[in-house]
Amino acid sequence: MSPRRHSLSKNEPGGKEGKEGERLSARDAALMVLREVELQDAYVNLALNRILSNGFFPPKERTLLTELAYGVLQRLNTLDWALSLYLDRPLEKLTPWIRNILRLGAYQICYLQRIPPTAAVDEAVKQAHRYGHQGVAGLVNAVLRKLSDRKEKLPWPSARRNPDAYLSLYHSYPLWMVQRWLAELGFKETEALCAAGNKPAPLTVRANTLRLNRRELEEKLRGEGVETDALPYAPEGLQLRLGRQLDELDSFRRGLFQVQGEASMLVAPLLNPQPGEMVLDLCSAPGGKTVHLAMLMENRGTVIAADIHAHRLKLVESAARRQGVDIICTEKLDGRNIPADKRGCFHRVLLDAPCSGLGVLRRKGDLKWRRHAEDIPALALLQMELLRGAFTALRPGGVLLYSACTFEPEETTQVIKSFINREPAASLSLLAPHLPPALRGEEKEEGFLKLWPHRHGLDGFFMARIRKK
Repeated sequence: MSPRRHSLSKNEPGGKEGKEGERLSARDAALMVLREVELQDAYVNLALNRILSNGFFPPKERTLLTELAYGVLQRLNTLDWALSLYLDRPLEKLTPWIRNILRLGAYQICYLQRIPPTAAVDEAVKQAHRYGHQGVAGLVNAVLRKLSDRKEKLPWPSARRNPDAYLSLYHSYPLWMVQRWLAELGFKETEALCAAGNKPAPLTVRANTLRLNRRELEEKLRGEGVETDALPYAPEGLQLRLGRQLDELDSFRRGLFQVQGEASMLVAPLLNPQPGEMVLDLCSAPGGKTVHLAMLMENRGTVIAADIHAHRLKLVESAARRQGVDIICTEKLDGRNIPADKRGCFHRVLLDAPCSGLGVLRRKGDLKWRRHAEDIPALALLQMELLRGAFTALRPGGVLLYSACTFEPEETTQVIKSFINREPAASLSLLAPHLPPALRGEEKEEGFLKLWPHRHGLDGFFMARIRKK
């Protein structure tokens, strides 16, 4: 069940967003975020960042707020199904305030073991009084108490007779998505993939190698009270265990590292840009991979950071400025139509293509409910157009690296094979020489690499390396 969009009716209780000077609790702040996502179709990360930046939350409250906002959206269809078992009316007939109060309470009861169910119910009832009225508070109390009493005996679909319905409800995914994975992977591996997609992603960073190496960054972070672990695949990366905001760290403000997922850290090295070369990053925003390219080039040469959205190029410029990179030039550009003066100019081109994003659902739980099955073939057409454009920008002998944070065949192996078959000057190029030793055995087909959350503990990613003859 996807997040619904509603408009407030005149007789809908508007709720109380706290008296002036009164600090918002984590649960009330999470309620504001969920309501904004539902009514305004906001992205959860942006809505959450607005709430966090506008109010002071102690570390434990900040953690709870983040976990509630992301967790409810990650488990949305399961929560709505479980609540519907004990409601005497459709969930959509309730106001957005009460609907999301019930979801928050149900999430704490079903998934947050550290919170006693009685506390979850009591806090939800208090919220219902604040954002509703006495009668609806009684409904919230009754429904959540029933769920608390019976949560161990919920009537899940049979995994044997209805595997798609079971996986969809038990692991909280749209039915169409589960059915696609079952057809490709089978039950056991699909369940492992679904489970991995519900685990929180670690906070990982890449050292700014223009200023220091990973060991030196580790020492500086330790001096700031941050615990770190080296990453298994990315040689410049660290996982952080952080009890405060990133922007409170001196090392962050000084541009000593870039926040980036570990799978994403592997992309730029596979292109292997060299100092002094001309490099094009065709869909560059927000700039993490662009800056990484410049660092691998030792800040010598030229990186053209292109994007179709001019306002997003400001993110690239900001990332480059913060980390002391000065060889990046931003340009508004539609990668499907490369200007004549840029054709055949570049030694290397990175195409980090727009995609379904199904490989990063552990970071973007709300994306589950925004995506639809028909998006995938439409995206594959766009990716083919971008591949053609990117290839025209390459000079003979140049290298194109295609990457996408998905594992859907239409957006990965199929689109690349189709492109290679149509383009006689294109050939696949071996990835293994540029891969970390632990991943060299994962290049199952020459020039292709697929990474999976349940197999590698990374975001789902695909990379393909193409050379222009």
